[in-house]
Amino acid sequence: MSARQVAGRPQPPNFYAKEKEKEDECHLWGVDYEPPRENESDTQTKNRRLRLTRAIKQRKNPAAHAAKLADRRFGRECKRCSDPAGHEAFKEDEAARLRSRRSQTPTPSKRPRSDSDGKLPRVSTSG
Repeated sequence: MSARQVAGRPQPPNFYAKEKEKEDECHLWGVDYEPPRENESDTQTKNRRLRLTRAIKQRKNPAAHAAKLADRRFGRECKRCSDPAGHEAFKEDEAARLRSRRSQTPTPSKRPRSDSDGKLPRVSTSG
């Protein structure tokens, strides 16, 4: 069985079967089906299918879904409330760690957001 092309990209033979299965399941549970976009990458396909699966699980068992959300919310609140100063310090340290990791890559994916450490070169805008 050969792979079919969509938007210039070959799709695996079972791609359409999985999409049809997900669409049928969405219609069964009353979830709005989100079809694949024209130039959707594999990662975007995976994330879209996960969103649909979560929505279906929420419809299948709303109490379990609400309990899971409450548990996650409680976990975040525990971190914040047990030591607010420590939580703020952790967030600042984590942000600094991510900034330094980003700047140490050969081609940083993002520019630093601020010049708080004074390491950014001054760029003249006048010609």
